[in-house]
Amino acid sequence: MHHSCMTSDVQQPLIETLGRRRESLSAQVAQRLEASIVEGKLLPGTRLPSEPKLAEMLEVSRNTVREALNGLLARGLLERRPGVGTFVRAEQKAAWPVETGIEELVSTTEMLVRAGRKPGTRSYRMDSVTAGPPVAEALGIAVGDAVVRLSRVRLADGEPLMICEDYLAAARFEPQAMKGYRGKESLFAFLAEHFGVTVMVARTVVEPVLPAPEVASALRIGREQPIFLLHQTHFDSESRPFLYSDNYINPRFLSFEVRRIARPFTAPSNLID
Repeated sequence: MHHSCMTSDVQQPLIETLGRRRESLSAQVAQRLEASIVEGKLLPGTRLPSEPKLAEMLEVSRNTVREALNGLLARGLLERRPGVGTFVRAEQKAAWPVETGIEELVSTTEMLVRAGRKPGTRSYRMDSVTAGPPVAEALGIAVGDAVVRLSRVRLADGEPLMICEDYLAAARFEPQAMKGYRGKESLFAFLAEHFGVTVMVARTVVEPVLPAPEVASALRIGREQPIFLLHQTHFDSESRPFLYSDNYINPRFLSFEVRRIARPFTAPSNLID
Protein backbone atom coordinates (compact mmCIF):
# COMPACT_ATOMS: atom_id res chain seq x y z
CA MET A 1 0.00 0.00 0.00
CA HIS A 2 1.37 3.40 -0.96
CA HIS A 3 1.49 6.30 1.41
CA SER A 4 -1.05 9.06 0.90
CA CYS A 5 -0.31 12.57 -0.31
CA MET A 6 1.90 15.01 1.57
CA THR A 7 0.92 15.76 5.13
CA SER A 8 0.72 19.24 6.61
CA ASP A 9 4.13 18.96 8.28
CA VAL A 10 5.66 18.79 4.82
CA GLN A 11 3.30 21.31 3.24
CA GLN A 12 3.87 24.08 5.77
CA PRO A 13 7.69 24.43 5.45
CA LEU A 14 7.27 24.62 1.69
CA ILE A 15 4.89 27.55 1.95
CA GLU A 16 6.95 29.36 4.58
CA THR A 17 10.25 29.27 2.69
CA LEU A 18 9.06 30.22 -0.80
CA GLY A 19 10.09 33.71 -1.80
CA ARG A 20 13.02 34.00 0.61
CA ARG A 21 15.67 32.79 -1.82
CA ARG A 22 17.17 34.25 -4.94
CA GLU A 23 16.63 31.09 -7.02
CA SER A 24 13.62 30.67 -9.28
CA LEU A 25 10.36 29.53 -7.71
CA SER A 26 10.62 26.18 -9.50
CA ALA A 27 14.10 25.66 -8.00
CA GLN A 28 12.76 26.49 -4.54
CA VAL A 29 9.89 24.02 -4.92
CA ALA A 30 12.29 21.32 -6.15
CA GLN A 31 14.73 21.92 -3.28
CA ARG A 32 12.01 21.75 -0.63
CA LEU A 33 10.59 18.56 -2.08
CA GLU A 34 14.07 17.06 -2.18
CA ALA A 35 14.66 18.09 1.44
CA SER A 36 11.40 16.39 2.45
CA ILE A 37 12.57 13.21 0.72
CA VAL A 38 16.01 13.32 2.35
CA GLU A 39 14.54 14.02 5.81
CA GLY A 40 12.08 11.13 5.51
CA LYS A 41 8.93 13.25 5.43
CA LEU A 42 8.22 11.86 1.95
CA LEU A 43 8.95 8.15 2.06
CA PRO A 44 9.65 5.93 -0.96
CA GLY A 45 6.34 5.10 -2.61
CA THR A 46 4.58 8.26 -1.40
CA ARG A 47 2.14 9.64 -3.99
CA LEU A 48 2.39 13.39 -4.46
CA PRO A 49 -0.67 15.60 -4.85
CA SER A 50 -1.73 16.48 -8.37
CA GLU A 51 -0.04 19.44 -10.07
CA PRO A 52 -3.08 21.72 -9.54
CA LYS A 53 -3.25 20.74 -5.86
CA LEU A 54 0.48 21.30 -5.35
CA ALA A 55 0.23 24.67 -7.06
CA GLU A 56 -2.63 25.62 -4.72
CA MET A 57 -0.77 24.39 -1.62
CA LEU A 58 2.42 26.25 -2.49
CA GLU A 59 0.73 29.33 -3.92
CA VAL A 60 2.65 29.12 -7.18
CA SER A 61 1.63 28.50 -10.78
CA ARG A 62 1.02 25.05 -12.19
CA ASN A 63 3.87 25.63 -14.67
CA THR A 64 6.23 26.26 -11.74
CA VAL A 65 5.20 22.99 -10.12
CA ARG A 66 5.52 21.11 -13.42
CA GLU A 67 9.03 22.45 -13.98
CA ALA A 68 10.11 21.47 -10.45
CA LEU A 69 8.66 17.97 -10.78
CA ASN A 70 10.24 17.45 -14.19
CA GLY A 71 13.64 18.28 -12.72
CA LEU A 72 13.19 15.76 -9.91
CA LEU A 73 11.91 13.16 -12.38
CA ALA A 74 14.98 13.65 -14.57
CA ARG A 75 17.25 13.12 -11.55
CA GLY A 76 15.45 9.93 -10.55
CA LEU A 77 14.06 11.17 -7.24
CA LEU A 78 10.47 10.83 -8.48
CA GLU A 79 8.73 8.46 -10.87
CA ARG A 80 5.58 9.03 -12.88
CA ARG A 81 2.99 6.27 -13.32
CA PRO A 82 0.65 7.07 -16.22
CA GLY A 83 -2.95 7.27 -15.10
CA VAL A 84 -1.99 6.93 -11.43
CA GLY A 85 0.21 9.87 -10.38
CA THR A 86 3.70 10.96 -9.41
CA PHE A 87 5.49 9.05 -6.65
CA VAL A 88 8.70 9.26 -4.65
CA ARG A 89 10.91 6.70 -6.36
CA ALA A 90 10.91 3.36 -4.61
CA GLU A 91 14.25 2.85 -2.91
CA GLN A 92 16.63 0.82 -5.02
CA LYS A 93 19.84 -0.04 -3.28
CA ALA A 94 22.93 0.05 -5.46
CA ALA A 95 25.88 -2.16 -4.64
CA TRP A 96 28.74 -0.52 -2.80
CA PRO A 97 30.65 1.50 -3.70
CA VAL A 98 28.53 4.42 -4.85
CA GLU A 99 30.10 5.57 -8.13
CA THR A 100 30.08 9.18 -9.25
CA GLY A 101 31.84 11.21 -11.91
CA ILE A 102 34.44 13.36 -10.18
CA GLU A 103 33.69 16.16 -12.64
CA GLU A 104 30.06 16.31 -11.44
CA LEU A 105 29.46 18.87 -8.69
CA VAL A 106 26.63 17.84 -6.37
CA SER A 107 26.22 17.81 -2.62
CA THR A 108 26.92 14.59 -0.75
CA THR A 109 23.28 14.55 0.34
CA GLU A 110 22.03 14.68 -3.25
CA MET A 111 24.55 12.09 -4.42
CA LEU A 112 23.43 9.58 -1.77
CA VAL A 113 19.73 10.17 -2.43
CA ARG A 114 20.32 9.52 -6.13
CA ALA A 115 22.05 6.24 -5.23
CA GLY A 116 19.14 5.14 -3.06
CA ARG A 117 21.09 5.59 0.17
CA LYS A 118 19.98 7.29 3.37
CA PRO A 119 22.23 10.27 4.22
CA GLY A 120 23.20 10.88 7.82
CA THR A 121 25.64 12.78 10.02
CA ARG A 122 27.40 12.24 13.31
CA SER A 123 30.06 14.04 15.37
CA TYR A 124 29.04 17.46 14.04
CA ARG A 125 30.91 20.42 15.46
CA MET A 126 31.11 24.10 14.54
CA ASP A 127 33.78 26.42 15.89
CA SER A 128 35.63 29.63 15.08
CA VAL A 129 39.34 29.31 14.25
CA THR A 130 42.01 31.34 12.48
CA ALA A 131 42.93 30.60 8.88
CA GLY A 132 46.15 28.74 8.27
CA PRO A 133 48.08 29.18 5.00
CA PRO A 134 46.17 26.58 2.90
CA VAL A 135 42.74 27.86 3.96
CA ALA A 136 43.72 31.52 3.63
CA GLU A 137 45.14 31.00 0.15
CA ALA A 138 42.07 29.06 -1.01
CA LEU A 139 39.59 31.65 0.32
CA GLY A 140 41.62 34.69 -0.69
CA ILE A 141 41.95 36.01 2.87
CA ALA A 142 44.88 36.76 5.16
CA VAL A 143 46.57 34.16 7.35
CA GLY A 144 45.12 34.57 10.84
CA ASP A 145 41.72 35.86 9.65
CA ALA A 146 38.70 34.37 11.41
CA VAL A 147 36.99 31.43 9.72
CA VAL A 148 34.06 29.21 10.62
CA ARG A 149 35.03 25.54 10.67
CA LEU A 150 32.40 22.82 10.28
CA SER A 151 33.45 19.27 11.10
CA ARG A 152 31.29 16.17 10.66
CA VAL A 153 31.26 12.53 9.63
CA ARG A 154 28.88 11.87 6.73
CA LEU A 155 27.01 8.56 6.82
CA ALA A 156 25.41 6.41 4.13
CA ASP A 157 22.84 3.97 5.56
CA GLY A 158 24.51 4.50 8.93
CA GLU A 159 28.01 3.65 7.68
CA PRO A 160 30.83 6.26 7.77
CA LEU A 161 31.36 7.54 4.25
CA MET A 162 33.62 10.56 4.71
CA ILE A 163 34.96 13.12 7.14
CA CYS A 164 34.21 16.68 6.09
CA GLU A 165 36.17 19.71 7.28
CA ASP A 166 34.60 22.85 5.78
CA TYR A 167 35.92 26.41 6.16
CA LEU A 168 34.06 29.68 5.54
CA ALA A 169 35.38 33.23 5.97
CA ALA A 170 33.69 34.67 9.09
CA ALA A 171 33.62 38.13 7.50
CA ARG A 172 31.20 36.82 4.86
CA PHE A 173 29.41 34.10 6.83
CA GLU A 174 28.61 35.47 10.27
CA PRO A 175 29.20 32.74 12.89
CA GLN A 176 25.97 33.51 14.74
CA ALA A 177 23.95 32.95 11.55
CA MET A 178 25.88 29.75 10.82
CA LYS A 179 24.62 28.31 14.12
CA GLY A 180 21.35 27.67 12.30
CA TYR A 181 23.11 24.94 10.37
CA ARG A 182 22.81 21.61 12.19
CA GLY A 183 25.10 19.48 10.05
CA LYS A 184 22.42 17.08 8.84
CA GLU A 185 21.19 18.87 5.75
CA SER A 186 23.07 19.86 2.62
CA LEU A 187 25.53 22.66 3.32
CA PHE A 188 25.12 23.89 -0.26
CA ALA A 189 21.36 24.22 0.25
CA PHE A 190 21.79 26.02 3.59
CA LEU A 191 24.20 28.59 2.17
CA ALA A 192 21.91 29.20 -0.81
CA GLU A 193 18.86 29.67 1.42
CA HIS A 194 20.36 31.79 4.20
CA PHE A 195 23.11 33.71 2.42
CA GLY A 196 22.04 33.66 -1.22
CA VAL A 197 25.35 32.02 -2.19
CA THR A 198 25.24 29.23 -4.76
CA VAL A 199 28.21 27.06 -5.67
CA MET A 200 28.88 27.18 -9.40
CA VAL A 201 32.22 25.42 -9.77
CA ALA A 202 34.83 23.78 -7.59
CA ARG A 203 38.54 23.16 -8.01
CA THR A 204 39.44 19.74 -6.59
CA VAL A 205 42.82 18.18 -5.88
CA VAL A 206 42.67 14.45 -5.16
CA GLU A 207 45.44 13.08 -2.94
CA PRO A 208 45.85 9.39 -1.96
CA VAL A 209 46.95 9.22 1.68
CA LEU A 210 47.22 6.82 4.59
CA PRO A 211 44.75 7.84 7.31
CA ALA A 212 45.86 9.37 10.59
CA PRO A 213 44.72 7.40 13.66
CA GLU A 214 41.69 9.64 14.33
CA VAL A 215 40.62 9.46 10.68
CA ALA A 216 40.95 5.68 10.56
CA SER A 217 38.93 5.38 13.76
CA ALA A 218 36.14 7.65 12.51
CA LEU A 219 35.91 5.79 9.17
CA ARG A 220 36.25 2.38 10.85
CA ILE A 221 39.16 1.30 8.66
CA GLY A 222 42.74 0.16 9.23
CA ARG A 223 45.56 2.67 9.16
CA GLU A 224 47.22 0.70 6.35
CA GLN A 225 44.26 1.21 3.99
CA PRO A 226 44.80 4.12 1.57
CA ILE A 227 42.01 6.68 1.32
CA PHE A 228 41.21 9.65 -0.89
CA LEU A 229 41.75 13.16 0.47
CA LEU A 230 39.93 15.80 -1.57
CA HIS A 231 41.03 19.42 -1.20
CA GLN A 232 38.19 21.51 -2.68
CA THR A 233 37.73 25.22 -3.24
CA HIS A 234 34.19 26.26 -4.18
CA PHE A 235 33.36 29.39 -6.18
CA ASP A 236 30.14 31.41 -6.38
CA SER A 237 28.37 32.87 -9.42
CA GLU A 238 30.84 35.78 -9.44
CA SER A 239 33.85 33.41 -9.46
CA ARG A 240 34.71 34.31 -5.86
CA PRO A 241 36.01 31.52 -3.57
CA PHE A 242 33.76 31.12 -0.54
CA LEU A 243 34.12 27.56 0.78
CA TYR A 244 37.21 25.42 1.28
CA SER A 245 36.85 21.74 2.20
CA ASP A 246 39.05 18.82 3.14
CA ASN A 247 37.14 15.56 2.58
CA TYR A 248 38.53 12.22 3.74
CA ILE A 249 36.81 9.54 1.63
CA ASN A 250 36.31 5.91 2.64
CA PRO A 251 37.01 4.11 -0.69
CA ARG A 252 34.94 1.13 0.41
CA PHE A 253 31.77 3.17 -0.02
CA LEU A 254 32.63 5.78 -2.63
CA SER A 255 34.61 5.64 -5.84
CA PHE A 256 35.13 8.17 -8.60
CA GLU A 257 35.17 7.81 -12.34
CA VAL A 258 36.73 10.25 -14.77
CA ARG A 259 35.40 10.76 -18.29
CA ARG A 260 38.24 11.23 -20.76
CA ILE A 261 37.44 12.60 -24.21
CA ALA A 262 39.65 11.99 -27.23
CA ARG A 263 40.76 15.09 -29.12
CA PRO A 264 42.11 15.17 -32.68
CA PHE A 265 45.90 15.38 -32.79
CA THR A 266 47.92 16.94 -35.56
CA ALA A 267 51.68 16.53 -35.36
CA PRO A 268 53.69 19.78 -35.61
CA SER A 269 55.15 20.24 -39.08
CA ASN A 270 58.71 20.18 -37.79
CA LEU A 271 58.18 16.59 -36.61
CA ILE A 272 57.00 15.39 -40.00
CA ASP A 273 59.67 14.25 -42.47
